[in-house]
Amino acid sequence: MRGVDLSASYRAAFAGGTARLLGSASWLDGTQQNTSGQPELETAGLVYNPAKFRARGGIVWEGSGWTVAGFVNHVGSVVDNTRAPEAETGAFTTVDANLRYRAPRDASILSGLELALSVQNLFDQSPPLLTPLASYIVNYDSTNYSAIGRVVSLSVTKRW
Repeated sequence: MRGVDLSASYRAAFAGGTARLLGSASWLDGTQQNTSGQPELETAGLVYNPAKFRARGGIVWEGSGWTVAGFVNHVGSVVDNTRAPEAETGAFTTVDANLRYRAPRDASILSGLELALSVQNLFDQSPPLLTPLASYIVNYDSTNYSAIGRVVSLSVTKRW
């Protein structure tokens, strides 16, 4: 495997707080040679192998005890070479959102309290489907895509 990873971030004052723009992306190229004398086979971008492209970008705003964040996750399509003719799956893009409040550290009963709401796969995206070879084989690429739909979590933390 060989590839390129890029990441960038930018921070600025915004709306009484601080906003950060974040992004990362990876491009992969990979081959495999099963035995010497045989040709190298492309692996990156094939079903059940790493996708050639994936990226994540988002924004985080923090101010007055609040944190609000949103991220977009993207995994590029892969080629299903388990059947003839080969077929390309769709890409998989999801959105995550987070909201957190931290009470100020003062003498009140709320001091040290933190409330957080997190939603992964906000729009409940399903992974791109494959035509399975048999009924007992899953019909999506579990290496690259998650079949878990929307996940909502709420946490309450109190520190003394």
